[in-house]
Amino acid sequence: MQTFKEAIHMQELNHRRVYLDQSVYGRMCDADDWRTSDVGSVLLNAQRSGKAQVWAGPTNVLESIQASDMQRRKALASATLELIDSVRMWWGHEFEVIQDFFLFLTKLAPDAIANREYLDHYSNVARQTWLGILALAAVNGGPGFGPVAESLRRTKIMNQLIHARFAVSPGEWVNRMSDAARKLATTDSDVFADIEQMTEAGMQAELAELKSQAQRLDNKSLQTLNKDRATIAKAYGTFEVGALLQDVFTLPLDLEVTVDASHIVSRWKNIQNATGCGPLPDHITKATSTELPNLAREIIQHAIRAAAHKGLMTTSIGVQVIILEMQRCMNQKNVPSGGLVFDADHAIALCRHEIIVTHDDWLAASLKTLAKFVEEVTEGSFRPEVVTTAGQLDRALNRPSSTAQR
Repeated sequence: MQTFKEAIHMQELNHRRVYLDQSVYGRMCDADDWRTSDVGSVLLNAQRSGKAQVWAGPTNVLESIQASDMQRRKALASATLELIDSVRMWWGHEFEVIQDFFLFLTKLAPDAIANREYLDHYSNVARQTWLGILALAAVNGGPGFGPVAESLRRTKIMNQLIHARFAVSPGEWVNRMSDAARKLATTDSDVFADIEQMTEAGMQAELAELKSQAQRLDNKSLQTLNKDRATIAKAYGTFEVGALLQDVFTLPLDLEVTVDASHIVSRWKNIQNATGCGPLPDHITKATSTELPNLAREIIQHAIRAAAHKGLMTTSIGVQVIILEMQRCMNQKNVPSGGLVFDADHAIALCRHEIIVTHDDWLAASLKTLAKFVEEVTEGSFRPEVVTTAGQLDRALNRPSSTAQR
């Protein structure tokens, strides 16, 4: 298992890894032949010359299969598969976050990951699954994707309604987030349980009503948000780790076998000194070596809270994209689109790809801000670039490389 320092100072690549958000695939497929589109031709030429490798991610697959027209789904999936040579599937934001958390652990407790093989297995299965879904969509348009597309649509409406509720009282939203982030306050209750029980028609009706009530951020709240954005993103983002670990490590004891709980406990003083977190509870510190494995998940939760004190680059990026877009919409007395969470997933590609291409100007502005954040966190070793046009992409691909592989 690599330490964080080792992971950001690996051998320099001879090519750029290029990631496209869905707006780029969509515009390429609007052409009669995506291969002759401005971006498509640049990418194909760069791949043939060895200057670039295009990678897709799970969010590209999800956004492709939710296209309502079957021929459109086939076109998007076929173009994606051809560009990635049917193999280059990024493992996505879930595994990027877990990898980041594991790097945090091993930086402070070098032997915290006892069996990396479990994560490798799950990530390989995930990549193969996403490639399989993409292939099915390319071959027959994915007629069986109906329930999946409906689930995605419902999730997008739910997310939009959550954001709309915030937009009605933006000052209260900012104050609650800032206060919770400073205190690292969490709750076991599901604060959005009522939304989960609503029908789509009910959510749409409330959303329509709330859109007309959206308020602009007042100056005091805007100043608070600008001052505390990094703190909010650091805290809220890190607490996503627990849910992702549960989503990935689904079999009995697989997480317990992956993580060496005893080693984490033995290095807790080191973790405290580095993060400023509190001590472990007595029932953990006094547990025997045979009892600690049974407490592994609880120990991991304490480790996640420790990470929240420092923040993880991956989760901070995703939350900051959401906050920046929320702020922009509130300034216009509007609510974000249902695709905002997808934008956050795309943004985490900044941690793994040298060039990100998007035709969404607002997303591009956020990504450029966060690209600087990635460069700072990696001490200048990783410098992702965000481009919005074929000309910018071509110039980026032809500049001498100064980026080390992370």
